[in-house]
Amino acid sequence: MDSRTMEHRLKVLHEQRDVLERLDEVQDALALLRQRQEHQATQWQAVSAEQRQHCSDLASMYQQLQELVAGGWVGGGDDNVRMPRCSAALASAAEGTATAPITAMHDALSTELRDVLLNFRQYIERHMETTKQRLDDMQKSIDRIEGTVEGNRHRFTQQEERIAQLEQQQRQLQQRLSSTPLLEDVQQLQRTLGEQLRSMQEGLTAAMQRQSDGINERLASHEAQCCGEQNALRRETLQSIDKTVEELRKELDVVRREVEAQTAHTSASLRVSEEQIRCHVEETLKSHVTQTCEQIHGVHSELSGKHLELVEDTMEAVEKIAQVADGLPGKVALLQEDVASVRETLRRHGEVLNEQCLQGSLQGAFDEVKDWLLDLERRVPTRGELDEVMAGVDDRLSALRREFIIRGPVEHPPLGTVEDTEGNDDAAPK
Repeated sequence: MDSRTMEHRLKVLHEQRDVLERLDEVQDALALLRQRQEHQATQWQAVSAEQRQHCSDLASMYQQLQELVAGGWVGGGDDNVRMPRCSAALASAAEGTATAPITAMHDALSTELRDVLLNFRQYIERHMETTKQRLDDMQKSIDRIEGTVEGNRHRFTQQEERIAQLEQQQRQLQQRLSSTPLLEDVQQLQRTLGEQLRSMQEGLTAAMQRQSDGINERLASHEAQCCGEQNALRRETLQSIDKTVEELRKELDVVRREVEAQTAHTSASLRVSEEQIRCHVEETLKSHVTQTCEQIHGVHSELSGKHLELVEDTMEAVEKIAQVADGLPGKVALLQEDVASVRETLRRHGEVLNEQCLQGSLQGAFDEVKDWLLDLERRVPTRGELDEVMAGVDDRLSALRREFIIRGPVEHPPLGTVEDTEGNDDAAPK
């Protein structure tokens, strides 16, 4: 017996084992489907019974309501007005009223009952349609399950036929094996399989070694290529960073020179403004002092003239009084006291006028000059503000350098953008 026959026998045995395993799986699936079918059938029967009971209850209730409406009217011996049984209390309460309102009330009640019955009938019809739809869906589901069970049964039959064929082949194989020397064939097959296994193992080892060598070579070449690309990228990045830093330094020098020129111009303008302010203040003070002195002299001259006139008038009056009445020394003393009080009053008025002249106009001029100086001091940039601007520029340079190092070479902004930005930063403190 050769190796092909043994391989065929082993293949048949493996196929038999696989078929048996599949048969077990199919039997388990069939049992599960049968359980599900029984469960679905039980549920369907319970739901059907519940729906039938519900429909019968609704039908009986609807029939009772129809009987109640049909037999709810009772008539007298003649053609008098008929009254419903359910409204006996209402009829006893309205015995003395006219028949027309009672008839209208009965008509309204009958209309309301008719509407209620119609609504109830529509509800029953809708519920019956829903129930019918649900029963149809359940029937479709049961049909699908039955189709699945039928397909599984057909496959199970095919599997049984296949198993029967395999059992027949197995019996034939056993008969053949019983009539041939099996031990020598098995030993020969073992040697053949061992040689084939060793040759296959050696070939597989050689193929794996070749694949491993090829993979190592590709990895080495790829690693060298990656290192070269990384070094080139690093060099390009460093060159771009150096170039950008150099441009930023040039821009910073330009900005620093502009700031220094603007600071020098501002300092010169400040000195010129201070000199102009000082001259203007001195001229204003001199003119104001001159005007004030002239006003004081005018007021003093006017008051002195009035005082002299008053003294002269007083002396003339005293002389006249002395001439007219020598015996009036008391009146003269009183007049002298009045003159003294008038002099004191004139002196006080002169002092008040002097104080008003000095405090009024000069104080306003001083306040105006002081406000102008404070406004000028606020508008002039200080040394601290210039230091803050330079510190902001250094911070921006550091941030740009970090960004270039992290992200790699990127397109730097044009010179005009940086100069406009620095110009805006310098103009902000002013």
